[in-house]
Amino acid sequence: QPRCSPACLLVRPLGARGMVPCRTVFCFTLGLATLSGGLRGSLAALQDIVNSPGPCKRNYCLNATELIRRFGYPLEVHSHVRTEDRYLLTLLRIPGGRGTCGSARPGPPVLLQHGLLDSASTFLVNEPGESLAYLLADAGFDVWLGNARGNDYSLGHEVLTPSEPDFWAFSFDEHARYDLPAMVDYVLARANEGWNDTTAFSRLGYVGHSQGTMMMFFALSTLGPSFAAKVAHFSALAPVTRIANMRSVLFDALAKLDVDTMFRLFGVSRFLAFPPWLKTISGGACGEFPPACEDVIFLACGRGSPPNLNRTRFDVYTYNTPAGTSVRNIAHFGQLFRRGWMRRFDFGSEALNVAHYGQAVPPAYDLQSIERVPMTLFTGSRDALADPTDVAWLRAQLAESGRFAPGDVSWVAVEGYQHLDFTWGVDAKDRIYPTILASLRRAKYRAADVQIQPAFV
Repeated sequence: QPRCSPACLLVRPLGARGMVPCRTVFCFTLGLATLSGGLRGSLAALQDIVNSPGPCKRNYCLNATELIRRFGYPLEVHSHVRTEDRYLLTLLRIPGGRGTCGSARPGPPVLLQHGLLDSASTFLVNEPGESLAYLLADAGFDVWLGNARGNDYSLGHEVLTPSEPDFWAFSFDEHARYDLPAMVDYVLARANEGWNDTTAFSRLGYVGHSQGTMMMFFALSTLGPSFAAKVAHFSALAPVTRIANMRSVLFDALAKLDVDTMFRLFGVSRFLAFPPWLKTISGGACGEFPPACEDVIFLACGRGSPPNLNRTRFDVYTYNTPAGTSVRNIAHFGQLFRRGWMRRFDFGSEALNVAHYGQAVPPAYDLQSIERVPMTLFTGSRDALADPTDVAWLRAQLAESGRFAPGDVSWVAVEGYQHLDFTWGVDAKDRIYPTILASLRRAKYRAADVQIQPAFV
């Protein structure tokens, strides 16, 4: 454990809620300084370590595509999924089970969507018998993994480049409005190539984690019944809408910064994006010293009871995460937390809001306008980001909308789970994934299938 340097002591108050070890505060300070550019010079020497021969002898330096191939699954990379506002997203497809070359006619399509600062890798970083993407592929589903704009896999645009501030002018508003519809339409189009109307899939299964659930909830509340008709079942892992009761120490500190402060500190740019050499260092460090990295994870996401993450995979986890987002997206989450509302991004002045929205206050997301889709909400009792109180509030909003019939919305409360246990937890394969598989097997994917009856029947 490093000695408490002045920098460590400076941010020590962050640990006031729970006796944070000095090693954790030291690592957090190092991370913030790194992403703001303050330690670039002092870290330059570390880059030489990465450039030396054989920095990845333990094979942890594997990204999402390499993980899929390493475990023997077929893979397709679709790197030009165009959104309405001209971003180019990357979707990964696993069209068959382990050891196959893909099925001539894969099963129903299922789209897996990651959370904040994450990527498709979150469903892939554990072993095949433990990661949701592999389990679904082995069960016969046509598995697609999404990547929201701005993460490591979706840095394309028809006109802009990531070096331009305009590229980063987005938040989860655009994830829900543009990214998700583009991915859903693309998956359904590709899943149906070469098949006639009677055998085509008109709907897909959707599994979202954290921000991936927010994208679906907000899309269902704003895009109307034509979009909802494309979703056969929605599994919401650690669902996020209202975050008034968030207890994350690290995100609480960021959320207290207003928009102007965020942009002054970090610019209109990318947030928490590590270059490959730094990913290699962070992965190797967490492989050698997992307790320190575990502390940082628990500060951000909550501490499971008992801890449920595989320490032997920490190097893989931290090599792949964080995967980056925009500063505006982080600022938008801060607005939700500080104000307790669910509105589109507030530009900080009535004039700017009028210019963007035609009104002084950003439009609200109305969860009681969510279109009817069968769904299951999974909540963890120790989740510091998707607090069970906020998830219960979401459930009440859905019930009060009058759009859902009994049985449309299922609720699974998982004792002891923190935010990342739903995707990284070693026992998720036993406590969570069987329910998801059962729901997806019951779902109706074709137009010829029995339709969901109206709520008033």
